[in-house]
Amino acid sequence: MWPLLLRLLQKSAGLAPLAFLTERRLGLARRKLLAGNDTLAQIAAEIGYQSESAFSRVFQRRFGQRPGELRRG
Repeated sequence: MWPLLLRLLQKSAGLAPLAFLTERRLGLARRKLLAGNDTLAQIAAEIGYQSESAFSRVFQRRFGQRPGELRRG
């Protein structure tokens, strides 16, 4: 059953399940950075990262800028 669900997710989203989850998490983080006043640490924890630095690295790899730069700019 799980393999079927994973294949359906990959086919409909165009991404592997883990990549899909990462995209969703980073999209949520990006919206929170632009709309609110939560700290980077709070946002990182809320979307499932154990450290602000790990979140920042993944965010920069995806969007080409650090979370703080997005918020300031």
